Amino acid sequence: MSQASELAALEAAVPKLMGPVVIANALNAMLYGLCFLQFLHYYSMGKRDSLPNQAMVCWTFAVDTTHTAASVWMLWYYLVQNFANAPVIGTLPWPYLSLPIFIILASLPIQQFFAWRIKQLSGSWIVFFALSILSLVSSGVGFANSAVAFTTPSVQDFNSQAHLVDIWLTLSMVCDGFLAGLLFYYLQKSRTGFKRTDSIITRIIHSCVESTALNSIFCMADLIVFNLYTESNYNLLVAMPMGRVYTITLLGMLNSRLAMREELEGELNDTSHAMQPSRIDRRFNISGNHRSTEVKVDVVDERSDVDAYLRSGSRESMKAPTVSDPSYVDHKQQSIIA
Repeated sequence: MSQASELAALEAAVPKLMGPVVIANALNAMLYGLCFLQFLHYYSMGKRDSLPNQAMVCWTFAVDTTHTAASVWMLWYYLVQNFANAPVIGTLPWPYLSLPIFIILASLPIQQFFAWRIKQLSGSWIVFFALSILSLVSSGVGFANSAVAFTTPSVQDFNSQAHLVDIWLTLSMVCDGFLAGLLFYYLQKSRTGFKRTDSIITRIIHSCVESTALNSIFCMADLIVFNLYTESNYNLLVAMPMGRVYTITLLGMLNSRLAMREELEGELNDTSHAMQPSRIDRRFNISGNHRSTEVKVDVVDERSDVDAYLRSGSRESMKAPTVSDPSYVDHKQQSIIA
């Protein structure tokens, strides 16, 4: 094939190669704006959150900022720096090749976070280590994919490494799917039968399960588009914003949890204030105007009725808190939200 025919083929490929790059950058910038708003909202109310959670939020936001800047530079490289330079369309700059790395830097800590939440709900270290190892293996394959791509930075050579992309996206999709399913299962088991507690659990299910399920759907969509359109960059429409989706789901879940925690604490404070004497009572000393009534109560020593556990040490007779105990319900709510 002559050089003129090669240039004609490259020019004909501009819509399916450069068009997705432009649209993907626009989608990525829009989602980055949502990440920025969620980040500001988190730090306006997240000072009471744990330091590891705050560090993870800062890390993912830094990764998103770096990746968005690199994506904008890639757009500049193609459309401004190499304007009317058709052969550059067949090359892949470093932001394109490092796309799996940026996605993994955001997804790995978030997957580990949700795996730890499942461990807290289930109490099973086996489940935690299984999910953690699956996430690490998926991330390792993604890093290997980028490492191989950097050695051959061209469109044809990159497509020849499609099997690594398929393995990485499949493992990531399975990991996120397991996270969503196990979160739903263990949160459903946490229901107590009380309307107030169950409504809180329902809200947590919506924020946690929908977040991880959305991540799994994005991985599936990227896998399908990448294999259906091998001679184009249409997969960038899903792959480039994927890291932002992970961050948005994390921040949305954390912000929802903090809001529910403040709502619960506000209800508890309102209850405690209602039990205190009113301002009128304190000003006019209404309670002090009444003379105390002396009441005599005959107390009968019933030590013989002490639970047998205290005497024999048997665990069978030890009384656990019942589900109807209000203190137990409040503890259950806060342990789920924490």
